[in-house]
Amino acid sequence: LGATSPQPLSPDRTRSIVSSNADLRFKLLSLEKELAEKTSEALQMRNVQQQGLEAQLVQELASHPTVEYIKTLEADIKRYQHALQAERRKAVEMKTALDSYKRQTGMHWTGSLHHIKRTVSAKGVQSPRM
Repeated sequence: LGATSPQPLSPDRTRSIVSSNADLRFKLLSLEKELAEKTSEALQMRNVQQQGLEAQLVQELASHPTVEYIKTLEADIKRYQHALQAERRKAVEMKTALDSYKRQTGMHWTGSLHHIKRTVSAKGVQSPRM
C-alpha cells in the first residue's frame, strides 16, 4: 500500500472554502447572539413569574387568620408602648411637681404618701400635715 500525497487545492476551491468558513463563523456568531437574547428573555420571564407567585403567596398569607391575629397583637403592642410612654412622662411630671412642692413647703417626705393627712376648711384643702 502506498501513501498518496494530498492534491493541492485549486484557487477557486480555496476561495470557496474560505467563503464557507466565513459564512459559518457569521452564522455561529448570529446563533450565539440569538441564544443570549433568548436566555435573557427566559430569565426575565422567569423573574416576572416568580414575582407574581411571590405576590400571590404574600397576599394569601396576609389574609390568613393567624397573620391577622399577629397584626392585631402588633397594633396592641404599639398602642401599649405609646400609653406607657405617656404614663412615664406623666410620672416624671408628677415627680417634678412633687419635688417642687417639697422645696416650696420645706417638707422632706420619704416613703409613701399614705401618712399625709389633709385638713379641710371652708376655703378648701389645706396644706398636708404629717
